[in-house]
Amino acid sequence: GVQTCALPISVEQEVDLPVRVGARPQDPAQAHDGVDRGRLLVLLEVAGLEEGRRDQVVVADPHPPVHVGALGSNRALRITAELGDGWMPFVSTPAYFRKRLDYLTAHATSVGRDPATIEPSVWVYLDITDDREYADAMLKELAVFTLAERGSLKHSGFDLSQLPSDVFNFSRLVISDDETINRLAEAAANVPMDVVRDMHAVGSPAEVTELLNRMIDAGVRHFILNPCGSADVLQTMRRFTEEVRPKLKSVSG
Repeated sequence: GVQTCALPISVEQEVDLPVRVGARPQDPAQAHDGVDRGRLLVLLEVAGLEEGRRDQVVVADPHPPVHVGALGSNRALRITAELGDGWMPFVSTPAYFRKRLDYLTAHATSVGRDPATIEPSVWVYLDITDDREYADAMLKELAVFTLAERGSLKHSGFDLSQLPSDVFNFSRLVISDDETINRLAEAAANVPMDVVRDMHAVGSPAEVTELLNRMIDAGVRHFILNPCGSADVLQTMRRFTEEVRPKLKSVSG
């Protein structure tokens, strides 16, 4: 069935380094396409340094599930399809989630993996309220985060030329200077509210239920709920538990 978990705290740190994930097989006989899923070698290509390395040796047997955050990058989705136990994109519309899940599924099948072994999840900002004015104000704030997921915007027909080209991306999630913040706010104001509503579970219990059920139809099997923006986090989670979760669609597997 569909699973949910809540994140009561969100801490983002700026990462301004290009990161490449590679792998070194411990036992070629157990490697998948030359990669042992039990031991990954992370290569950090740092400016001024030829190579920085950190070995990550998994001591648990079986190793903990590895969920990969990816959405717009075909290469990252192929890595997920070949090596990941789960897929966890950032905010997305249900339609774009389905499109990218189809790509992941097709590649997993092409390399001999059962797509059913890869759990599709999604990060969702959650705020349950009956106050329409408050909900609309919250969605306008969340529109800034929507800028980070340009694939969904493009897929929705939005003209990406209206957005800053490189000010906001996943390698620079913390922005502190006023000029950049103002540029982002101006750009976010151009994003249609129907697209923003299609990415964030903000509104009445009925509205939140409707969006999450469309995400389930799109293939989501695990929700990562972030209620941090809510004026009352505990109230939002209580209402989710009592008024939304019982109405979510059931799925097998």
